[in-house]
Amino acid sequence: MAAAVPGLLADLAHEPQLREHFKTVFIASERTLIAELLDRARTRGELTQTADVDLVHALLLGSVFAALFLLDLPPTPELAQDLGTMTATALERTPDHGCS
Repeated sequence: MAAAVPGLLADLAHEPQLREHFKTVFIASERTLIAELLDRARTRGELTQTADVDLVHALLLGSVFAALFLLDLPPTPELAQDLGTMTATALERTPDHGCS
């Protein structure tokens, strides 16, 4: 899997049609899921403000990418939990101007 990521990133950078398909299928479904999770967290009172879905998506994608592909950390449930918890903590500490 890890070996495929650099090739995928290169293909996405050089093939606009593939990049648009990837955004439409993969990225859009992730954003929808993240929006639903954030809405549920806000409803439960776990978030006190509305978070920017694109910003949260970038935080999660960047963290996961760095952990798995740059730092070579093992993809464990604990890693996922820690990244999620840290992202939630960052959301609570974000000033209102950082959220939509």
